[in-house]
Amino acid sequence: MKKKSGQNFILEDINKLLTGQTATILKEVDSRFIKERKETENLLSQQAIVILGAVDEKLEQTKKEFKREINGLRISVERLEKLEAKLT
Repeated sequence: MKKKSGQNFILEDINKLLTGQTATILKEVDSRFIKERKETENLLSQQAIVILGAVDEKLEQTKKEFKREINGLRISVERLEKLEAKLT
């Protein structure tokens, strides 16, 4: 009987050790996952800022181009009006 009780004691100790090690490993994995997630969120945030900056720059460029085109059309309309005035 002592052998069985001794073996049970050893198995219980092994079970406790494995349970403790498993808990430690899970905590480490969870900690690393949280760290990786935060790093990924930071990288995505930085990329979003860069993309938004590029979009803003492109919009400003397009706005300037439209203003130039509008001014060019105004000049053309003024010339046509002057030409029409001369013809009438």
